[in-house]
Amino acid sequence: MKKYNDSFRINKKLIKNMLYINKNMTMFFSVLYLLTIVPLIGFLFINNYDFDSGFFIAPTSINYEKFTGGNFGSTKMSIYSITHYVAYEGPGQIIFLIANIVFVNKIIIKELNDGQMTMWLTFKTSRKNIILSKILSIVINNLIIFAPSFIILLVFSTLSMDASQNLGLMFYQSIQFIVINLLLLSIILFFSILFNEKNTLLNIVFALIGLYILIGWVLNIVDEFMGGEIKLLSYVKYFQIQYLVFMVMNFDYNQTELLKDFEWNNNGVVSILQSKNHNINWYLSTIFPMILLLLIFGLIYLSINKFNNKDIKI
Repeated sequence: MKKYNDSFRINKKLIKNMLYINKNMTMFFSVLYLLTIVPLIGFLFINNYDFDSGFFIAPTSINYEKFTGGNFGSTKMSIYSITHYVAYEGPGQIIFLIANIVFVNKIIIKELNDGQMTMWLTFKTSRKNIILSKILSIVINNLIIFAPSFIILLVFSTLSMDASQNLGLMFYQSIQFIVINLLLLSIILFFSILFNEKNTLLNIVFALIGLYILIGWVLNIVDEFMGGEIKLLSYVKYFQIQYLVFMVMNFDYNQTELLKDFEWNNNGVVSILQSKNHNINWYLSTIFPMILLLLIFGLIYLSINKFNNKDIKI
């Protein structure tokens, strides 16, 4: 019984060492991910200055109708636009895919193939302890990479005019994105340990995963901008990786509802219209990520057992 508990005990010293050794790489990917968001946040400022409208989470348009006749409208940049097209979709997923490939290769596979893994056995701990601690260090690296960008998005979401309606949805969708990244990590980990000495095969597998993400992202954007004119493209979203968690925010740009209207400088009325979220189904958006978490834990468990049976080079 004592042996079983020891084999699954977390080694905090090992985790700290891994985090320190890879701090520069973690910072690099954190800044890279941040750079995909900061320019869009800047555009958020520029695009939302008129009528003191502020920021919005949901896709929003503003219509101004003058008392003397005539009107004009404009579409606003929203937090959803940033997460839906960049941060939580193709570009964001690719950054975390590459980051996890680098971390798994550097922290686990390289040491396994080069015999450096034996150094950690001097900690007087089991193999399972070593690999589990290394995996947790990679998970923490993922969270560190995600944190700065998430905090910025959360701050602007909190300051948004529709925060009372959509802040909770934005926060939960961020958790769903973390689950997607953990799924990518578990897949990379499993295949890397399974085929640790077959670099060509691994490169093909990871390239196909990246290609799958990018093609799905591009086709989904094309479908949205074409308004669903090509029926076949409308089914692409069902094959995207983010659909596996049933994203809680999925706005329909063709259906809008009034958020607020007010008089502007005694010259006319400003109406703020927002797209309807047609995907609020908390049951599916909760049960799907839970199923994926079971899959993630299963892949990690299989990876740990596979690693435990590997011959470690000296």
